[in-house]
Amino acid sequence: MSTISGVGAFAVLALIGLAIRSTAFALLLAAAAAVYLWLRRAHQASVRTSGIAGIDSMSGTEFERRIALLFEDLGYRVRLTKTTGDFGADLVVTRRSEVMVVQTKRYATDHRVGVSAVQEVVAAAAVYGARSSMVVTNAHFTRAAQTLARANSVDLCDRESLIRMLAVARGATTKPAETTEQPWWKQTPPSRD
Repeated sequence: MSTISGVGAFAVLALIGLAIRSTAFALLLAAAAAVYLWLRRAHQASVRTSGIAGIDSMSGTEFERRIALLFEDLGYRVRLTKTTGDFGADLVVTRRSEVMVVQTKRYATDHRVGVSAVQEVVAAAAVYGARSSMVVTNAHFTRAAQTLARANSVDLCDRESLIRMLAVARGATTKPAETTEQPWWKQTPPSRD
């Protein structure tokens, strides 16, 4: 349930309580809404600060939300797609009118992400009108997935690249200049001497 729909439900119940002239009921619902919002913000803050160890224990949906927050922290506008029927994109991220679709795969660290994830994100790029696409995982990719990604200009963000992205978002490193050959999340971060 999103924060807005959750608050909306509490507001409707509060109005019902007022309509039946039960101030105590309306106050109880208002207090419940405040607690709900506080818990929601605390959970989001916990997810936003989770590192790779926390990511390894997340569900697939939690991982999608964590990557959405990561892209927000990196300056992107992010839209989560619906859970089913998303055409192969979990996130649609935008920066400076450039649209990128992102497929997320949270697996056990010894699992390898295969070609289907790359195929899905290639299809999603066409559906969402994206100029670029990416698959993000906390694990690694098969050689076949790497070959297909290269052939379709899909960026692959494996475990090591994800750890670097998390470090950049935390401010532990600085984002390299955009004039280099490799995407910035694949480069070795500069030292902060």
